[in-house]
Amino acid sequence: MQTKFSQIKVTLFLVFISLCVISNNLHAHNPHDMVYGLGISPDFANDKTLFLATDGELTSDQYTNILRSTDGGTTWIRLPNGLDNVYSEIGVRVSPNYTIDQTVFATTKGDGVYRSVDQGNSWELLNTGLSNLRVNKLNIAKLGDNDYVLLLSTMNGQLYRRSRSEAAWTRVQNVSAQIQLVAVSPSFTTDLTAITVNKTGGLQKSTDGGLTWNAIGNVNGSTVYDIAISGGNPKEIFLATNNGIFYSNDTGITFTNKPANLPLEAINNVSLSPDYLTDRTVFCTSLTHSVYKSTNGGDNWTLHASGAQVTGQTSPLEEFSELQVSNTFLTDQTVFLSAYDGFFISKDGGITWSQKQTRKNLLTALALSPNFI
Repeated sequence: MQTKFSQIKVTLFLVFISLCVISNNLHAHNPHDMVYGLGISPDFANDKTLFLATDGELTSDQYTNILRSTDGGTTWIRLPNGLDNVYSEIGVRVSPNYTIDQTVFATTKGDGVYRSVDQGNSWELLNTGLSNLRVNKLNIAKLGDNDYVLLLSTMNGQLYRRSRSEAAWTRVQNVSAQIQLVAVSPSFTTDLTAITVNKTGGLQKSTDGGLTWNAIGNVNGSTVYDIAISGGNPKEIFLATNNGIFYSNDTGITFTNKPANLPLEAINNVSLSPDYLTDRTVFCTSLTHSVYKSTNGGDNWTLHASGAQVTGQTSPLEEFSELQVSNTFLTDQTVFLSAYDGFFISKDGGITWSQKQTRKNLLTALALSPNFI
């Protein structure tokens, strides 16, 4: 009997060790996924709907996921139907008319673009016209209550455009080579403004919805990781770069550095309050110091890392993937952060952060009764 009991204990111990190894392989932050992309319903204040592009649960047949929550991030469901991608998802975007068209987009590193018109329950490829399926960045802007325009940059620096009514993507020809990023104005419906930046820091602007482009300013010598555009005219532009934050108050013609209170390191995300022209609120993330906030247009910054900290377990540029501010920030003070260590929400204007569970729990501890037989 003693021998049998010893064998059982050894077996259970080995099971426990295996589970610990699995847990460790799950990036040492179970029950949280690595989150690559974040999509927020334009009506989040009412429908509480969020989408995440994550590394997924480590199973035999699925490693990347699109997740959806309809309760503000408390619970999540996986949406695999039609997502037969070989490459991982790197982004997710929600239609600005989501309450009407229920449309969501997922972008990948090698399979191109997927579209869902039923809240993510099923997906279809949307690649007609794309000559390169390695998507770098997708932005979507509202044209009207039933229309939108998509602007997509690929890993090889090409720029594509497509509206809801068009059957294929069109490559934009009169734009500089090696496009790195594209961003759209928050008042795109009326001003049709978009900005691109290339891999050498040169910017171009479109005022006709992305059809034609003209060179504006540059931040030569800097690699740009993110762009944020204000409403109003002339537009204020913030660039997150390997040399900190750059700022323009003349729609990108000239730029100045905004280093006050920021660490001397790369800034990889920047996002503005939807009421920026009134509250002057800007958020950014740095490589090693988490989230910073400014309430005077970037002149001064304060670190707010409570609850959302750098893990040091991955490349610094992968610590924080996206930073977005609620459309109703003025009333709900909500900010969203996707990261290597999972998904975070702040409900006090970015001061403190809570981490949301995105996985089912794994067994990571085991106790054995001395009387177990």
